[in-house]
Amino acid sequence: MAEPLRVVATIHCKPGTGGEAADAMRVCVRESRKEAGCIEYAAYRTPDMPDRMTVVELWESAAALEQHNKTPHFKALIGVVGPLAAAPIEVLVLNEIR
Repeated sequence: MAEPLRVVATIHCKPGTGGEAADAMRVCVRESRKEAGCIEYAAYRTPDMPDRMTVVELWESAAALEQHNKTPHFKALIGVVGPLAAAPIEVLVLNEIR
């Protein structure tokens, strides 16, 4: 059986662009949750830093994550948040320590 992967991505948006990024994330969250292999997918905003977002995902396998990264909704999200990012997007792909 494949090992699940946790993904934690942090996006620091340019000042004042957090709302636009959040709108794009809502669409991606909704569509990602429908994907085969998606166990969990949620986006969060830091209350005192509205231009900072964190996405937390859990995938059944590396193959499921790879398929997700090819979807139109994920590519659309990157197309929106990429230009809004004030710094490189930090993505951690993690295996649980058991």
